[in-house]
Formats: sequence, structure tokens, C-alpha cells
Amino acid sequence: MPALADLVTTPRDKAFVSMLDITQYTGRAMFTTPDVPGERLEALRAAFDATMADPAFVAEMTRLAFDLRPQKGAELQAALERVIRERKPEIWRARQRLEL
Repeated sequence: MPALADLVTTPRDKAFVSMLDITQYTGRAMFTTPDVPGERLEALRAAFDATMADPAFVAEMTRLAFDLRPQKGAELQAALERVIRERKPEIWRARQRLEL
């Protein structure tokens, strides 16, 4: 079965589908509010990173057959900001179509 990206032909539609593929960057991401204080954000990221590296946690996720591929928060944020910056026209188009 072809992927959606394989079915579109115009550069505009390809960019739109690429924007929809944002989940490839986030997976099951955890988010907080934009105005969270910097030191709290760093503490949350450090706690998350420590949990993802904890041998007992990793063993339990493996036992449960969970796909564990954690990303660093700062790297994920940079990737999302890049996608948003590069895809502003497609994001606007999606908002119009979804009437947001």
C-alpha cells in the first residue's frame, strides 16, 4: 500500500504532506506550556533523560515490548521549530482547511 507522500505530485502538496508527517519527530512527545520558566524546563528535561537511561526502566519497557527511542528535549524542540519555520505556508493552509 503506498504512503500518502507517494500519492501527491505537486511540490506544494508534497510540502503539505511533509508537514503532516511531524509525528516522525515527536513520536509520543511530552509537552509543557510555552511560558514554563527555563530552570523548570531544564529540570523536567533532566528528569526525563535520567528516566530514559535508568536500567530498571529500560528493562521494564523491554519486557513490555515498548519501542523506546527517547530524544533529548532540546534536540526535539529545535527539529520542531525548524519544521514549523520551513512549513509556514503549509501550516497556514492546514489551518484554513481545518478552519482553526
